[in-house]
Amino acid sequence: FAQARGMSDDEALGWLERSRAEGWRDFYGNSLDDLVEILEREGLKPLESSPRFWRALLVGGLSGARYAAEAW
Repeated sequence: FAQARGMSDDEALGWLERSRAEGWRDFYGNSLDDLVEILEREGLKPLESSPRFWRALLVGGLSGARYAAEAW
């Protein structure tokens, strides 16, 4: 989701619903729900995370989300 760059805080969590409606998949074929599940198995709580975390996930994929979880 390159278009996630610069999104406002109130828009970030809406991307989960939008990705479901549009059938979004990443380069590896994972849906955003798949990525959330992977992160939860790693002990992260993406559904409770800040909009900054979601922007990192949407722009940087799993590696972006993992970095954000450690950095913030």
